[in-house]
Amino acid sequence: TLINTLLLKPLETMILKVNALAQNPQSWKEHKMIDDEGTLETVKITNAIVKMSALMTVGLGHVGAEMLLRGVHSIEDFDILKQGHKRLGIFGYCGIRNFSEMTLYLDENVISFVNVLASIIHGKAIKYKGSPGQMFRESFSVVWNFSDSDQVQSKEGNLALKLTRKAVNICNLSIIAFLKIYIRILRNIEVEKYTSSLVNPGNVKKMKTSMGFGLHFGWAIEGAVGSDFKIDPCYLSPHINISYQLETATKIYGVPILLSGRLYSKCSDQMKRLLRRIDKVLLKGMNDPIEIYCVDVDMTKLPVKNKEEDDETEEQKAGRKKLRIDHIKRIANGKGRIEALLQADTDLYQITKDSGEGKFNQLWNETMEAYLKGEWLKTKRLIGECQAIRPNDEPCKALYNYLSRFSFLSPLKWPGYRDLKEDLI
Repeated sequence: TLINTLLLKPLETMILKVNALAQNPQSWKEHKMIDDEGTLETVKITNAIVKMSALMTVGLGHVGAEMLLRGVHSIEDFDILKQGHKRLGIFGYCGIRNFSEMTLYLDENVISFVNVLASIIHGKAIKYKGSPGQMFRESFSVVWNFSDSDQVQSKEGNLALKLTRKAVNICNLSIIAFLKIYIRILRNIEVEKYTSSLVNPGNVKKMKTSMGFGLHFGWAIEGAVGSDFKIDPCYLSPHINISYQLETATKIYGVPILLSGRLYSKCSDQMKRLLRRIDKVLLKGMNDPIEIYCVDVDMTKLPVKNKEEDDETEEQKAGRKKLRIDHIKRIANGKGRIEALLQADTDLYQITKDSGEGKFNQLWNETMEAYLKGEWLKTKRLIGECQAIRPNDEPCKALYNYLSRFSFLSPLKWPGYRDLKEDLI
C-alpha cells in the first residue's frame, strides 16, 4: 500500500499528464497544480511539466505549439527548423490606427494599454477558433487554419479548399470574431480608462481608440524561422501582406473591417448577406485585382450592455459562457449553422438583422456596376441617391472622393479597378 501511494500512483498520474500534454499542450489549464507537494519528487516533476507546457504554449502560441508537436511526433530526427509546411488559411490583422499618438500620450503606460487590447483580441480569436500570432508594427495578427482533410493538393502543388460545412463555418467565424472584437473594444471600460483618465482633458478626443481589421484567404508556408539561439513560429506568404494592406485600407474607406473577395467566396450565403462589395483594387505585390468587402452592419443599433447579466452570479455567468463556447465549437466542427449564432447573440442579431435588404442595397449594387464599367457620371448620380438614404455612409463618401479626383470622368484607359498602391504609402 505504501509503495502504491508513494510511487506507483504518482508515477501513473505523471504519465497520464505527460501523455495528455504531449497530445495537446493547450490543455495545461485543465491540469490542476498539486499544492501539497510534500517531499514527493514525482509530484514536483509533474507540476514542473505542467508549468513548462504552460510556458511553451504562452511563449510560442497555439501555432508554435502545433509546429513543435509535429516535430516531436515525426518519425524522423527532430528538427524544428526543417522545411516548412504549405497550408491554406485565413490571415487577419487588427491594427491600432492612432498608435503613434497613443505612444506619445501614454508613455510607459502604453504597454499596459496594448496588453488590454491583446487580451481582448487573443481571447476572442481563440473563442472563435483562431490562433493569435505575433504583433507586427502596430497590428496584432490572427490565423485561422483548416484541417488537412479540407485541403486538396493538385499534381502541380497548388492547394484548394473543399467547401465542407466545417470549412465554410471557419470562414464565417473569422469575420464574426473580428466583429465581436470591435464591439468589445467599443464597450470595454479598461480601454476607455486609458483613452480618458491618463491624458489631459484637451487630448481626450485625440486619444479615442480607433482600430481597423483586415481579412484574407490564401496559402502560406508555416514553419519556424530562426536559429539555435532563437526561433519564431511564423507564416511566410504574399497573402499575409494582402491582409495587412486591407487593414491599412480601412482608413481610406472609413470602415472598421475589410475582407477580400477570396474570403467572401468561401462564406455561407447567410454570411454573404452581411457583406457589401465596396471596390475592386490592385494592391502591392499583386498582378491581378481583387474585390474588397466591408461588413455592412448598423452599429447604431448595438444595444447597451445587458444589465441583467451584471446581476448574475459567477456560477450563472460561467454557465452562460460554457453554452456559448459549446455552440461555437459545434459550428466550427461543422455540426451547426452560422444562422443560429447570429440569432442567439443579442449584439449580432440587432446590428445584422436588416443587412443586405432594402432599397439602399439595390442602389449600391447599381452604383458599383456603373463605377467598374467607367460610367462615372451615372455613378455620381447613384451615389447621391444612396446618400439620400444613408447620409453618413463612409464607403459612399470614399467612392465620391475618389471619383472627384478625376472630375467624375473615367480615364481613357480605365482598367475596371482602382490602383490602391499609392494610397497605401
